[in-house]
Amino acid sequence: MNKSKTAIVTGSSSGFGKAISEMLLSEGYKVYGLARRVDRLKKMERKNSNFVGYGIDLGDKVAIVKFFKSIKSIDINLLVNNAGLALGAAPYDQMSLEDTDTMIEINILSLVHVTRHFLKCKGENKYIINIGSVAGNYAYPNNNIYGGTKAFVNHFSRNLRSDLVSKNIRVTSIEPGLAKTEFSVVRLKNDKEKAKSIYKNTEYIRPKDIALIVKDLICLPLHLNINSIEVVPTSQACGPLLIQRSK
Repeated sequence: MNKSKTAIVTGSSSGFGKAISEMLLSEGYKVYGLARRVDRLKKMERKNSNFVGYGIDLGDKVAIVKFFKSIKSIDINLLVNNAGLALGAAPYDQMSLEDTDTMIEINILSLVHVTRHFLKCKGENKYIINIGSVAGNYAYPNNNIYGGTKAFVNHFSRNLRSDLVSKNIRVTSIEPGLAKTEFSVVRLKNDKEKAKSIYKNTEYIRPKDIALIVKDLICLPLHLNINSIEVVPTSQACGPLLIQRSK
């Protein structure tokens, strides 16, 4: 593998993004990490000089443009669109519209804006890895907006690959199931005990597991494209179909 490659990872200060960034650094990449929590980014910078943190609210399109202008002279080979969130766990008619807007803004709009700017960057053998979710493939209660946004990510990845096939740009959607990150704490509005109970007495995906998948992907021959990877812990199945019965 070319040890001079450079990557952009969104949501790089925690969870999947942090684990992916650390893996890429260990593989010889220079990593530009985008996230809101500057203190965590600075800590990662101190650990590895090849990590460059960039504090940003990905809902701010002007800030996204500013970031890409700052790296316009640099060859960028890999984009990992990891940033995303769920807010609330309630039926749609009880969901906050503010939370709805935030999920659409971060999970969809920021991803498409970052992707568009990445495609304009210098660099050869470009690769886009989008972190989707099984929530975008299967319907279940209280998953309304989040599931819809991840369905977009999963399908956008496939359509993007179709658009870019003549340019030899690879695109993969990784679609994880139950994973233990700060995701549930954020979704449940910092109710740490309730979030903790989600992982009680069951198996779950770790951030390092997703980083390992990304490592395998970037090591594949350049003539291969993995369209999507759906990954769940062995304790999780995507079914059965939910049927409501009268009493």
